[in-house]
Amino acid sequence: MNQKCILKLLLWLLLGCVARPAAAQTVSRLAADYLAGYQQLRIPEQTFDFQQNLRQIPPAEQLRRQHDFFLNVQRQLAAVKRGGLGLTEQITYDHLAYEAAQNLRRVTLETAFRRTNAAVPATGLAALPNHHAWYALYARQYTSTGRPADELFAFGQQQVVRVQGEIRRLRRQMGYGQDSAGFYRYLASDKFVLTDTAAIIRRYRALERRLRAHLPVAFADTAVPALRIRLWEGATPATPPGIYREGSFDFNFASGRHNTRAMEWIFEHEGIPGHHYQSSLQRKAGPLSPLSALTFYSGNAEGWGCYVEYLGKQLGLYQQPEAELGKWEWDLVRSARVVLDVGIHDRGWTHAQALAYWQANVPGQQDIAEREINRVTNWPGQCLSYKVGAQVIEDLKTQLEHRPGFSLRRFHAAYLALSRLPLEVVKSHIDAVYNTLGKLG
Repeated sequence: MNQKCILKLLLWLLLGCVARPAAAQTVSRLAADYLAGYQQLRIPEQTFDFQQNLRQIPPAEQLRRQHDFFLNVQRQLAAVKRGGLGLTEQITYDHLAYEAAQNLRRVTLETAFRRTNAAVPATGLAALPNHHAWYALYARQYTSTGRPADELFAFGQQQVVRVQGEIRRLRRQMGYGQDSAGFYRYLASDKFVLTDTAAIIRRYRALERRLRAHLPVAFADTAVPALRIRLWEGATPATPPGIYREGSFDFNFASGRHNTRAMEWIFEHEGIPGHHYQSSLQRKAGPLSPLSALTFYSGNAEGWGCYVEYLGKQLGLYQQPEAELGKWEWDLVRSARVVLDVGIHDRGWTHAQALAYWQANVPGQQDIAEREINRVTNWPGQCLSYKVGAQVIEDLKTQLEHRPGFSLRRFHAAYLALSRLPLEVVKSHIDAVYNTLGKLG
């Protein structure tokens, strides 16, 4: 299987493969009507900040029009025989169904909130009437799955324990198995700090060359566009070590120091084969569903970025335990945030309870505790995108890798072809796309 095979698949899907013409036309019309009608509703864009979202809820009459619109979409979909659709139209059908249902959940809660005239809380969703439903809405918004809060809480706890075990393994490997204080003094030493931007860029370029050389191990399409590497203008000590923006990987140098232990995982996540690789393939192939023009699923994007970090050793990285440790240190932050997210917004944890959990479970990173707790408090659900999204991708791979002749490269190609869709929709169609790639290749 090669790049031409992948493009052939996408062309095959976009042409509608074996869909019955009448049914295909019906779904295409529904999608076009949805796009036009959605734009006319002028729905406020949902932000990370739940307080802003609550403040911008429109008047009751606008909410009623939204409700009627999405309910009508559901009724029209119910009149279509999904089984008579080809793969492309099934994907669009499922995408429409997902969006209509999610928007109806949102409108129902927003309507109830406006009727109660309740104040906008500062402490999280748990202060809202019917807060369990509000949290379920935000969790689904950022994961595009329907995992319940208790399941998310247990998942976060399991991941914390798992990552703590990986850190202990590396501590022993580095000779600090019985010396916790010495271990964290070592990690805080200037040995891992770069203070020259030119040296930082050279190091990232070396990482990029290594990753590009190893891409064929796990990816069929290795024609990755050029990636700019530059200083992140406007970064602060409170922002992440790097960010991806439209063909550019920007690194954080706000403090005048850059930690080398964070460089490998962050470049994988933001650059190659993370966000830059994923977005370049999406631009090259175009969307499978017309609704992708106005939708974005954080669990797909951040989940992919988090997932590829686990491929580091296969892609020539994490050759030193300190570099691998950097990945697990941040994975511990992400795992703890899942627990905190459910704790604060669904279970009503106070700031003190959240801080106590952090102090007990995230050693060596107390300097960012307040920042991370405030982020989780203000942005409910967003932090779920990383770990939950990555786990969905891992689970999809597990489903397929037991088959004779499993191809990791084909799996990645199949997932990325679907990666503008809700993860619930991806799960429904990954088998068909993976199998089709095998037939074409």
